[in-house]
Amino acid sequence: MLEKAKQKFDSMKEERTKKKAEKKRMRLEAEAEELRIMQERLAQEREALEMEKNRLLQLDDKALMVELIFAVRGFHEEFTTIKDRQNELENDLADLNSRLDSLADDIESLESKVYSSGD
Repeated sequence: MLEKAKQKFDSMKEERTKKKAEKKRMRLEAEAEELRIMQERLAQEREALEMEKNRLLQLDDKALMVELIFAVRGFHEEFTTIKDRQNELENDLADLNSRLDSLADDIESLESKVYSSGD
């Protein structure tokens, strides 16, 4: 009987070890796949940058100036958009703070009424 229980325990232990090993293998496979995808993405970005560099190196001064103007214009538009959004968020925050102050005043007023009527 004791031997049978020991065998059962050993088989459970072995099964648990196998499950652990399988989980570890699956986790390592998932990490390897994620790493492969990341390496592919980096290779694509590297290739795109190299192509852009080669394209720019082939341009004359006038064409480079045009590229620069377009790039600066794009950055300026993006900066303006971000600045506008920041202003909107600041206004929203000021509005929320005002509403919170108003609610705090209302709560204080109600508390004073409750305490004064309770006396």
